[in-house]
Amino acid sequence: FVNRHRAALIQRVSQVKPLADALLSQGLIQEETYTNICAAATRQDRMRELYAALHCTGDQAKAAFYTILKDAEPYLVEDLGKSPSACLSLCHLLSTLDLGLCVLHHAKPHLGLVLQYENCSGIFS
Repeated sequence: FVNRHRAALIQRVSQVKPLADALLSQGLIQEETYTNICAAATRQDRMRELYAALHCTGDQAKAAFYTILKDAEPYLVEDLGKSPSACLSLCHLLSTLDLGLCVLHHAKPHLGLVLQYENCSGIFS
């Protein structure tokens, strides 16, 4: 997840310092690395610094980062976790059943029971 969604996480994580705080408190990054992350000019630059640190520390730090990220930004993790291939599979299934709708996978959870219809016609034609 952390590797696969690198570009999106760099752009979309809103609060980098709390993530760095947690990694530092768990001993997964060094004080100097933490200082470099916090000193970066933009949140995207802070995330790039954080990724550089994760790259050097390995899979244990990436797993911890994922856990911290799930707690700090659950909606972002949920959004990125939605598989486009699962969407296409569902849309294909629904189109073969001639239902013409791809509502289930595209439902926006924040709308409650109101489902947003997104037209998937033409994907498989």
